[in-house]
Amino acid sequence: MSIAYNRVRFTPVAGGTGNFVVSAAVTGYSTPAQRGVPNSTDVNYTAESADKSQWQTGIGTYGSASVTLFRVSVRENSL
Repeated sequence: MSIAYNRVRFTPVAGGTGNFVVSAAVTGYSTPAQRGVPNSTDVNYTAESADKSQWQTGIGTYGSASVTLFRVSVRENSL
């Protein structure tokens, strides 16, 4: 079961099919670290490119030491 943390939405360092290294919060939202997501916690996520043309939602496991969201299940994306 994943946990929903309100207003967590971020821009990753890079796109692609690998795990997301969290870069910055989307304006008006917070990164997982800013919201206090504990290490190794499964969370609902939304990641989007800086220009908002690419996005993805799903469930990921947050790694606080590496500031990485490890994708578990992708729900939707802009493709």
